[in-house]
Amino acid sequence: MDLTSLRPAFYIYASTEEIFALIALAQPALDTLQNFCQSQNDPLLSMRLTHAQQKGEEMASCHLGVICEMGRDWESARLWYKQAAGRGEVTAQYNLGVLLETGRGGPQDYRQALTCYTEASKKGYAKAQYNLSLLYAKGCGTEQDPEMALYFCSQAAAQGLPEANRLLKVLKRHIEA
Repeated sequence: MDLTSLRPAFYIYASTEEIFALIALAQPALDTLQNFCQSQNDPLLSMRLTHAQQKGEEMASCHLGVICEMGRDWESARLWYKQAAGRGEVTAQYNLGVLLETGRGGPQDYRQALTCYTEASKKGYAKAQYNLSLLYAKGCGTEQDPEMALYFCSQAAAQGLPEANRLLKVLKRHIEA
């Protein structure tokens, strides 16, 4: 993995507390990350990583999954997301669903993707609701069900997801036809 991509990931995708948690679950990667921090001469990032080693928070697994995805290490991303999703972390549930749906990091599994999206959808995650609507519309991992597709797409559209608004129009036309 290209370590130069890690620095933006820490600043863009994680709050300070979440950054502190990254290393708690990734002790084997600590030396590599600390060496990277030293090579970048970034004392703030080094301090955050060192503190993360001692702190440990629930979001760490999800953020490690994001970092693995950025490095195109899909198999490791799946493992980190699965760990976080198992603890109910909604972003990890969605991200794991995407990897399962696309077959990145392992076999494609629409049924498991449907399960992940359903769990994230219960928590109001709009992107999961949208992806769930697509699976129901296409009949992937479940029987094709335009009414369920419309239901989940409506939920996502109500939260302002632009692609859901576009799909909603198509689904309504299809159901009315």
